[in-house]
Amino acid sequence: MKNIQNLIRLVLIALFSLSALQQNVKAQGLTVAGTLTAACAQKIRVSIGESEGTVNYYWEINRGDNQNPDWQRFSRTDLSGNEDFFEDDNELRGIDPGTYRVTVSDDNTTLSPIPLTLTEPYDLRADIDFAGLICRGDPNSGLALINFKNGPPPMDWTLTGPNTSLTGQESGSKLAIQDLEVGTYTLDWVSGDECTGQKSFTVVAPSEVTGSVNVIDNVSCPGGSDGQVEFTFSGGWEENEDPKIYFTEIIRDGVLVQNWDPRSSSDGIVSRSNLEAGSYTVNYTDRINEELIIQNLLLSPYTNYVFETKRFDCIKQLNFTITEPDPFELNSTATVAVCQGDTNGEMAITPSGGTPPYILNYYEGHFDDPDNPVVDNNDMTLLSGSPTTNVSAGQEVNKTGLAAGDYAVLLEDANGCLKAENLNIIENPLGQVDPINDITACSGDVINQPFTTSE
Repeated sequence: MKNIQNLIRLVLIALFSLSALQQNVKAQGLTVAGTLTAACAQKIRVSIGESEGTVNYYWEINRGDNQNPDWQRFSRTDLSGNEDFFEDDNELRGIDPGTYRVTVSDDNTTLSPIPLTLTEPYDLRADIDFAGLICRGDPNSGLALINFKNGPPPMDWTLTGPNTSLTGQESGSKLAIQDLEVGTYTLDWVSGDECTGQKSFTVVAPSEVTGSVNVIDNVSCPGGSDGQVEFTFSGGWEENEDPKIYFTEIIRDGVLVQNWDPRSSSDGIVSRSNLEAGSYTVNYTDRINEELIIQNLLLSPYTNYVFETKRFDCIKQLNFTITEPDPFELNSTATVAVCQGDTNGEMAITPSGGTPPYILNYYEGHFDDPDNPVVDNNDMTLLSGSPTTNVSAGQEVNKTGLAAGDYAVLLEDANGCLKAENLNIIENPLGQVDPINDITACSGDVINQPFTTSE
């Protein structure tokens, strides 16, 4: 029996503790969901989240200043007969600018005073960063970029114009409106503090973007990459800009070699260098284009806008070809071997490729790297008679009177391009005939007696 009484006592204690805990949670449950200060609407508001029982609002106004505050009760008599306000409301309407605070309480909790400052009413301002057709050939490719300069978001806006009546809400400070046609539009908007703004702008069509290309230099050496072209662009949204900025994308032999890249100049003339040989397609556009929007490549002040990506076919193209000389061929031959001590070896070179005429130099010694020839004066000696100049393609050039050894030939063409090759002439040692039996033989006779040889 005693155990049962103890158990009942524990249950009652637990229930009492739980009830006290729940009351404590409720007592701490009064929360503020948000506040509003609407300068142009002349109102301030506090919104309550969780609460218990009746919520009361005690409003005060600072009759002093920030350094010497003088907080006084604010009642309906302070509103000069404005019947919209009641002392237990969570909102003051029709009030003058100033510093206010409100103390909120419910049946269990009183919060610390919440300060709210109402500023003077003001007009909203906005800049039109851009208003025009993205593509001249697409009448519905109009784009307007509006930069809200003041007022807190969100911005509730309405746009009216040719065949247009749009509404929306912008949570930031930059608004992009697409699919517009040429014409004049009016934008009305209301800020988060209920101030209003109005801005008129005109969507216009740009002039046609045009371009031409001039190959300044083809590749000078076989396999090189020093080709250069010059582009001349005009029109579009760069027509009245200084500097003018045009974007290019370069494709060589069907392979993308340069992504969209802006080039700036005062006259629309830009160059590209370090090009390899090949067939090129260059896509080009001015600074406003759908492709640049999609790839997030727009320049200031068009950055930080959010666009609905669409495809407008307004990229222009140019085609050109960069050539290079034929590959070098030395077509070299050399005496395979000479007898020990002889100097009757020779080399023959029949060059082709590159840009003739050629200069040929012969060296005793080898290049460490014939593909990137550098003459090492410590290990290489220029042979007498070098250089041989004004050599034509297909012309055979001989170098005679050579002993066994390592040799190299270096060709330089009219563009200063180099081609080298290493050659070898081996030496056969002299032989000594050691007859087993003395014989007599004349020149040209066949010796059919046994003999041995040695060096």
